[in-house]
Amino acid sequence: ESLRTVFVEVDNALKQKIHPALEFNFVKHTLPANSSKEDLNALIHEINNIPFDLEHGPLISTHLITESEDSNFLIVNMHHIISDGWSIEVLSNEVTKLYYSYKNGLKNPLTTPRIQYKDYAAWQNELLNDQGSNSLQQYWDEKLGDSIQELALPLDFERSNKPSQDGGIVRSTCDELLSQQIRDLASKRGVSVYAVMTTALKVLLAKWCVQNEIVVGGVVAGRDHEDLASQIGFFVNSVVLKDHLDFNDSLEDVLHKVKRTILESSDYGAYPFDKLVVDRKIEPVPGRNPIFDVAISMMTQRFTESNTDLKGDPETNNNLSLNVLARQNIVAKFDLFFNFFDTNKISYNIEYRKSLFKHETIQQLGTWYLTILETLVNNPSTVVGDIILSNSSENEDFAEEDFGFDF
Repeated sequence: ESLRTVFVEVDNALKQKIHPALEFNFVKHTLPANSSKEDLNALIHEINNIPFDLEHGPLISTHLITESEDSNFLIVNMHHIISDGWSIEVLSNEVTKLYYSYKNGLKNPLTTPRIQYKDYAAWQNELLNDQGSNSLQQYWDEKLGDSIQELALPLDFERSNKPSQDGGIVRSTCDELLSQQIRDLASKRGVSVYAVMTTALKVLLAKWCVQNEIVVGGVVAGRDHEDLASQIGFFVNSVVLKDHLDFNDSLEDVLHKVKRTILESSDYGAYPFDKLVVDRKIEPVPGRNPIFDVAISMMTQRFTESNTDLKGDPETNNNLSLNVLARQNIVAKFDLFFNFFDTNKISYNIEYRKSLFKHETIQQLGTWYLTILETLVNNPSTVVGDIILSNSSENEDFAEEDFGFDF
């Protein structure tokens, strides 16, 4: 139903409307002979900037770009109001199953979902109108306190009143050894890989920003019930991950703090982030996100930029090979966005606002992050205060030739 959903105004309120059927256009493009990679990227950029019509729909668009007889690019865009990252995995899995089935003359393998997104929305509204939401609100009030310390990010350029969303990206992949060490540490300490990656990031931000209170934005999937696992819809919710790091803490101490914060954010993550913003009477600031400017996400899906080679289904003997295109045009939703991928090798992307940071700064940030990560898995007893970012604001006098860490 999410893919047949539009949004209409009724009595000055926005309402969901589900069509029994909705016309769906599959647009085909053929690249001229001798087209360059730049031509392909330009066409993809043009497609990605086609606006959606929320009132009339559909809120999904599909374009097939043919480069040659055996090379095609499928561009699928879904409005975020009806989908999230998990939904992309659901959609790609179902399309792949349908392709295999129809290719081999088999029946539709998909079953009708037992519930739909509207059922989840009704449950959430009931929760927020019930006394049970008081405990959720109380937790966040106590966790965040009266005020939240803003991260003092060392910007390369002054923040503008008319910020740009033009973003850049730095990509990095851990080698097989480090990837396994991260998983081993997580297993031994009873934490998630996400907690390990977040710990290294919080230590990095504490040292780089020279402050103890570190607040970043995280996400919870919002799919606690098994019936929601195969749903397409916007279930994800932003949560605030706030920790106080003492520079006398060991990296292992920080890991345990971060573990507790992540677990609590999951337990109390049903409280909508936008309601939390309203509760705290936070005034909007152009180009800034309420509460946090740095966000993190962890993805383990098959269809990610870090897991780009998906072979055909051996059961149906199809030789279809799918490769995920790395995004060329980055829209910066935050000052910094750390996107972690746990696939064959653990990797991460750092997205950033070009209006605030130089590319070289983010490259250096990525190098520091990797070094802290290696220290965490090899020497978790290392004290936070002993970690030195050689050209951070607290160590400017030591930035002549050394661009690493000194333990």
